[in-house]
This record gives sequence, C-alpha cells and structure tokens, in this order.
Amino acid sequence: MKLCGVDVGSLETKVVLLDDMNILDYRVARSTYDFKRVGMDLFKTILEHNNLKRSDVFVISTGYGRNIVDFADDRITEITAHARGAQYFFPEVNSVIDIGGQDSKAIVISKKTGSVIDFQMNDKCAAGTGRFIEVMTGALEVSIQQIGELALKSNNPASISSTCTVFAESEVISLFAKGTKKEDIAAGIHKSIARRVAGMAKR
Repeated sequence: MKLCGVDVGSLETKVVLLDDMNILDYRVARSTYDFKRVGMDLFKTILEHNNLKRSDVFVISTGYGRNIVDFADDRITEITAHARGAQYFFPEVNSVIDIGGQDSKAIVISKKTGSVIDFQMNDKCAAGTGRFIEVMTGALEVSIQQIGELALKSNNPASISSTCTVFAESEVISLFAKGTKKEDIAAGIHKSIARRVAGMAKR
C-alpha cells in the first residue's frame, strides 16, 4: 500500500504520494477559503494520474486544516510532522524552524526518536510569517520568487523595527518616500523576520 500525505496549510495545500519513502507524485495549490475542496481535488488528481483507487493508499493529514480532511486515515500536527521529517532526513539535527503562512514555530526534537521535546510559536501576529512576506512583496511590487534575490543585491539593509505587519507596511512606504533602494528594503524585511524568529527560538 502506498502512502499519501495531505498538508493543508493556511496559505497552500500540498499532497504527496510516496512508495517506500520515494516520492512518486505531488501537487500544490492555494488553500483559498475552501480547505476541504482543495485538499480533495489535489488528492483525486494524484489518484487519477497514478491509476490508483482510494483503497490503494493510506492517507495522513497534517497542517492548519488537517481535521477537515475527512478522507484521512490518520492525522498528526504539523509540529510532529516537522520533527519526524527532520529526524528522518537529518538525524543529527535537534531543532527545526518553520516559517508558515500564519505562524512561525521553533521546535526542539530528540535526536534519538524524532519526538518533540519542546516548541515555541508566534501565532498572535503575522509578522515573521509567510503572510508577512506576502504583504511586503505587495508593498515592494515584486513576487515571492523575486524578493530573496532582490535582497541579496543590498549593501545597506534598511532598518524595519515594527513588529506588526500593518505598521511594517507603513514603514516600508515611508522608506520609499525617503528614497531608500528597493533592494535595501527587501534585505531589511528579511533581517526583520530573522530577528523575530531568532528571538522566539532563544525562548
């Protein structure tokens, strides 16, 4: 029997088909407002593309919307999924940082078992998350794919001190008004996220 993982994130839904831990197929789509439909559509596409029936796969769901995946055989939290995945691929690692769509997590795991020892979450504000990056790319008028490359061109990263997404966006607009280069603002955004996540990890 093959294994199918369904990760329903707050921004994107991912479905992957495995056979003996080898990836056979995968699909990614925006979660939109209808988590259940998107997950089911991707799952059906995977089955059809690989000539499989529902009974041919064991389905595990995880992520923000894992509990609404009613066709799942089992469910685990994304924190547990990160821990097990990290331990499988990188046995020497004992910590994981996940910057998700709506929250960020710092996870401490056991090197021996891959189980979660402790974790911290930033779930009260979008700053330091994928959503924060999306808002900032809108302010910079660049795509998600472009902002990292743009930031690497900076020689003088701008200082972005706001810890709130709304205020940070206003801060970016003010930097534009002062003539700050776009690449310096992009680098400042990345430094702001890194500073916030590092502070969370230290706790």
